[in-house]
Amino acid sequence: GSKAARHERRAHCIMGVEYENIEGGDGKTYPHVGDHVRVHYTGKLVDNGKVFDTSFGREPFELVVGRGSVIKCWDEGLQKVSLGEKALLTCTPDYGYGKRGAPPAIPPNASLCFEVEVVAINGVHAPGEEGEHGCAECGRYEVGAEKFKGCGKCRRVAYCSREHQVAHWRKHKHLCKKWEAERVAATTAADGPAQAEGE
Repeated sequence: GSKAARHERRAHCIMGVEYENIEGGDGKTYPHVGDHVRVHYTGKLVDNGKVFDTSFGREPFELVVGRGSVIKCWDEGLQKVSLGEKALLTCTPDYGYGKRGAPPAIPPNASLCFEVEVVAINGVHAPGEEGEHGCAECGRYEVGAEKFKGCGKCRRVAYCSREHQVAHWRKHKHLCKKWEAERVAATTAADGPAQAEGE
């Protein structure tokens, strides 16, 4: 682009991370601090466009948003990317690997650009091309006539096997609103008579 456009891009990104939609996304389901997220990504150096890492061709990268386990660009930028969306996150060095860099792939004081795709949030997967469901535990999608079973309470997540449902339940039960509502109702009903006797 022109010198003015490059200057505008740098100025827009001076606060740390710049977000740009590429395609897709449901536009309503976004990662929040504490959410478990699966992401595909390709990372490039802004200066020369060189790819330094990518998850494509292997499993998506998993992280908990906002806990400092990844660079600040991701902790803050991913919160702007909705489920199933492909987006571009461009960051200044202070939101990347800073003065030290990450040798040998990332030099000191490098601005970075990540093409990211949010595949799943808290086990809820973006639908496949034909509406296939992804397993909340392992991330595998349905193949052919295969049909995964959903959570018996909320139906928001699906599992490829009973074993994976059991394994994922500890993470999911805190986010399953129907299960939580039933738990609260059961606790209230159980506590009611006890409270009355104590009055």
